[in-house]
Amino acid sequence: MKPLPISFPRYLSLYILSLSILLGVAAFQDTPGYMDAEYYQAGGFSINTWLWQEPFIWNYLDDPAGLPHPGFSYWMPLASLLATAGMFLTGSLSFSAGRLGFILLAAAIAPLTAGMAYRLHPDRRSALVAGLLAVCSGFYLPYLPTTDTFGLVMLLGGAFLLTSHALAREVRHIHQIYLALLLGLLAGLMYLGRADGILWLGIGSVAVVLLPHSPWRWSLLRLGALLLGALLVIAPWMARNQAVFGTFFSPAGLRPLWITTYDQLYSYPASLLTQQNWLASGLPALIAARLQALGTNLQSLLAVQGQIFLLPLMLVGLWHLRREWMVQIGVLVWTLILGVMTLVFPFQGWRGGYFHSVAALQPLLWAVTPLGLNIIVGWAAQRRKWNTAQALRTFEIGLVIMAAGFTLLVTLERLNRWNVSAEQYARIGTDLDKLGLPPGAPVFVNNPPGFTLAAHRPSLAVPDGAPETLLAVARRYGACWVLLEPDHPHGLDGLYAEPGLAQDLPLITRLEDAYLLGVADCTPELLDMSLKGTP
Repeated sequence: MKPLPISFPRYLSLYILSLSILLGVAAFQDTPGYMDAEYYQAGGFSINTWLWQEPFIWNYLDDPAGLPHPGFSYWMPLASLLATAGMFLTGSLSFSAGRLGFILLAAAIAPLTAGMAYRLHPDRRSALVAGLLAVCSGFYLPYLPTTDTFGLVMLLGGAFLLTSHALAREVRHIHQIYLALLLGLLAGLMYLGRADGILWLGIGSVAVVLLPHSPWRWSLLRLGALLLGALLVIAPWMARNQAVFGTFFSPAGLRPLWITTYDQLYSYPASLLTQQNWLASGLPALIAARLQALGTNLQSLLAVQGQIFLLPLMLVGLWHLRREWMVQIGVLVWTLILGVMTLVFPFQGWRGGYFHSVAALQPLLWAVTPLGLNIIVGWAAQRRKWNTAQALRTFEIGLVIMAAGFTLLVTLERLNRWNVSAEQYARIGTDLDKLGLPPGAPVFVNNPPGFTLAAHRPSLAVPDGAPETLLAVARRYGACWVLLEPDHPHGLDGLYAEPGLAQDLPLITRLEDAYLLGVADCTPELLDMSLKGTP
């Protein structure tokens, strides 16, 4: 007997439940929370108000000419475009307006996951459990209502895998062409969301060419359709980059490949980042960095992707479905992301790149989890003489309750920390106003997007290196003020420990746990201005 499909009201119920929880979490998020989300929120603001110009510089990889700086020279624009849409529709530039689209889209992850589960294992109850696991999304939940790419890549990754599943089952060649075109569009959107989304275009090319039982002529036509779909999405962005930066891709070029510590993302000048410098760090250091990245990424796999107790069930489900095209493509992408974020970009990978990228596979992992539970409970029931149906129902309820409890704990922990930085920056911004700093005077800070959003002032990233490097950047960009925070480059440890001893960077005042320094090269009038209202 053919299993009954999931009804639309069930999908709708999952969407409404997920939306309610996301809105509940959002009620406790007054700010984007961390640098990535702050960047995309600021990007949405800049698209609306400054015509793609950013009033901050958060790295020097593209050798920026000055402020304002053309947007998205490193990060991709899709999340900011979504934030812009929310601002445009509501007529507001607030954080609540910017994240509106993120919340509405993230709520669709649960019904999408249920649909994936049903296509892989046609059982309505298992599909419902999969959808509920997506609602209780563990470490990912607090990131979904803010202005970051997590929800976007989950939806696009899930849609990509569903399309590849349909492509493998479609027997009419002309319909395969349409599906390949859709696959290309989704891969293009993945790239606009994150630069490593280009991996999905590569995997999609493999998927359409190596589709089982297909003549080569149709394989080539599908590949053409895939590339056309991707080009339709990516070409306008490449044209914009060419017009603004003189290059189709990021003006930072290959420099991010050659960093030997994470702080080198903030190197000045960026020309220091070369293959020769990378090789000069020595083979032991290069290997050690990749081993550290592998260890951290595997920990993320266990704790974040697998929520610890779900991982065994996910692996059993994936193994049982290993002949499914969707699963094969998903595991291939997973392996590729792990490899790239460990071997090619180890520092970016363990600092959050892997966590961001593999979010695209979470719908698949949640979708196979109930099947893994079915298999394990069925195996145990045979040996312990359990009533299989009753035991399975009990374990399914328990699994969802455990997932909900785990999600609640990690979400509360994140929310307790996220608003602190923005609140501190806002207070410091008020103090700078009292000091009499000109509103347009850029300030060196640890987190330029977050500072600019909270304090409404232009800013630059404190560069990696010694005080001499900081002074060189200050002279280049005409910056006179430095907010030296506890989180600073190692080269400034001595300056933070004894901020009053540097003649070229005189101490102006202390602002909470940070020090406000002046740049001696600036005119005395500007430095004197800071002393009028010292808090």
